[in-house]
Amino acid sequence: MVFEGAKLNSCSVGIKWLYLTLPKMGIVKVRHHRPLPDGAILKSIQVIKKTDGWYINLRLKDDSIPEFKPDIVPTWSNSLGMDAVLHEDDYLATSEGLKLPSLKSFRKSQNKLAKVSQRKSGKRKGSKARRQLAKKEAKLHQKIARSRKDHAYNTAQQLLATGKQVFFHEKLNLKGLSRKNRPQQDESGQYIPNGQSAKSGLNKSWADAGFGQFFEILKYKAEKAGAVVIPVNPQYTSQCNHLHPPPQKSDQAWKQAELTSAASSEPKRLTQSELVKLVMFERSLMEVTGGNRRRTEPFSSLSNYFGQVSPRVDVS
Repeated sequence: MVFEGAKLNSCSVGIKWLYLTLPKMGIVKVRHHRPLPDGAILKSIQVIKKTDGWYINLRLKDDSIPEFKPDIVPTWSNSLGMDAVLHEDDYLATSEGLKLPSLKSFRKSQNKLAKVSQRKSGKRKGSKARRQLAKKEAKLHQKIARSRKDHAYNTAQQLLATGKQVFFHEKLNLKGLSRKNRPQQDESGQYIPNGQSAKSGLNKSWADAGFGQFFEILKYKAEKAGAVVIPVNPQYTSQCNHLHPPPQKSDQAWKQAELTSAASSEPKRLTQSELVKLVMFERSLMEVTGGNRRRTEPFSSLSNYFGQVSPRVDVS
């Protein structure tokens, strides 16, 4: 519910309470968690009903806040590739070899949630006991959602603490990844196993991880920190190419990079997160060279371009 003609009356002593005037409702007393910025103009108010009470979202306009326009040139040293893992207790893997743990908030609470839901279904519809159990079930869902959101903020803060300015991640098709398998039939028309039983567990893990919410939070916090988040098309990010990334941690790495290890003649196999990072640079090379590279050979002649051009990515 959004109110466009709301007005701000005053603040109480100690700035713990806010008095707002809503159309057709009058003055409403609201507890707010932080003071309003000076010079901000109240545009509208959104009233939200949640399980544990009513909330008001103030939409303000402040011309003193500058619009974030990133002007960052990604290099191998200031960028970080990320890969959604979903393996055991790992949540995210980075090109620096760091693995961030997962939370699995729904997995940890699903047994308790199932018991409450089962008890609720056994009560008569419209009864007081059913309403109480429904409220308890809703609070459990709210706790799971808030835990997942808190984990997303903490994980984003860990990534920003690395000091990187550019973050690459796969642009995941979450709707397609959590889609049900198509039913399969044999020649006689009988339905046969299609792997949906195993796929349902994977779909639950994708939903529990909440990668869509996480990447939005990471983008929001990165803009506040002066960094940028760039989604990468998943094409070519799963190929196990024997390439060695630029070993130098400076801008000169683009001119002096070698594709063989100095200590061994054996090539290094890149991880998924390193491939995400490398594919983004390869596409920037294609933009610099006019897009004449063959799409079927994304990494075949990468070493020839490291010594010729200085890749740039326009993130404006």
